[in-house]
Amino acid sequence: ISGQGPIGKLTTKWFNPVDERCLNKHTIREDWPDWDGSTSTFTKEDEKRRIAWYDKLEDQRVKQNPIGKKVDQTSYINPATQTVVFNDLVREKKLIHQEIKEQFKAELKQEFPNASEERLSLKFC
Repeated sequence: ISGQGPIGKLTTKWFNPVDERCLNKHTIREDWPDWDGSTSTFTKEDEKRRIAWYDKLEDQRVKQNPIGKKVDQTSYINPATQTVVFNDLVREKKLIHQEIKEQFKAELKQEFPNASEERLSLKFC
């Protein structure tokens, strides 16, 4: 009634003649092959094409990026192991310096007798 279709004000059309794949329903010339212009993108043929395309790209990726080409496997340490080793070193350093920490806390306690234990421990966590 308004002359303005749901596609847009300027088209004045109530439907889109292009399907989900953005292929025209009919080609311009009859001698051109049909590009399997169905309205569904989830046919069995489409799934086969997607799988074949993915496999082709995956094979190309594997060929171009061989495993271990740029990484020296003899000196490589995975990130999880590196994190564990680093945390162990930090824990070890904290235990080594625990006596110094206690000494600082005792000196601060003498210098500031009204300070709470929480306040003293915040400076040297």
